[in-house]
Amino acid sequence: MNVTEARTIGLLAAVGVIVGIGQVLASGDRISLRVAVGRAIVSGGLGLAAGSALVVFDNLSLPALVGIAAVFVSLGTSAIERLLQTFAGKHKQ
Repeated sequence: MNVTEARTIGLLAAVGVIVGIGQVLASGDRISLRVAVGRAIVSGGLGLAAGSALVVFDNLSLPALVGIAAVFVSLGTSAIERLLQTFAGKHKQ
């Protein structure tokens, strides 16, 4: 892994963490350290999952990849799971 790849991975994780923490702060829910750290970890993972778009679009620019990371984190795990199930169902037939 070269420096550029490592920076991209770090950037995608950071986007996920920032958006995830922002969602916690914007919600009306009570914020605990456990909730904030949990959301940061899950959101960071979702941000990293945006890198999977490079499998399909190998010439994707960094700003586009960051945008996909933000969308993944904003949708959350449940919405992404539903999208994948719908996508898999259409290609199964």
